[in-house]
Amino acid sequence: MTFQPEIHRHADFTALARSLSDWAQALLSAGIATRGQASLVVPGGRTPAPWFDLLSQADLAWERVRVTLSDERWVDAGNTASNERLVRERLLRGKAAAALFAGLRNGAATAAEGAHEAWPSLQAWQRPFDV
Repeated sequence: MTFQPEIHRHADFTALARSLSDWAQALLSAGIATRGQASLVVPGGRTPAPWFDLLSQADLAWERVRVTLSDERWVDAGNTASNERLVRERLLRGKAAAALFAGLRNGAATAAEGAHEAWPSLQAWQRPFDV
């Protein structure tokens, strides 16, 4: 079996962010309707920031949405390189401020130890993730 990716072209980065926001809203709404809750696992870096800005204003039952990161730099959450900081500043505001956030950074000395420490709380999340 060969997987054929579905390719979407957008006029610009703003149109891409809008399309991703609409797509994520639909999947999160379906998760909430089906199971009473939904999960959103987001990347870090600067690229998703415009998407986060749009998604933060979505009309969703955000109090039923769990948000976490797919990756994290092993820096304090206040550091400008922190993915958690980006999520808190660009996504978890406006309507999305009601979402439950589970960061990955913890008190462990190294990223490897921190991943081991963070895993039990994320393991309890229902799979597959909605977004």
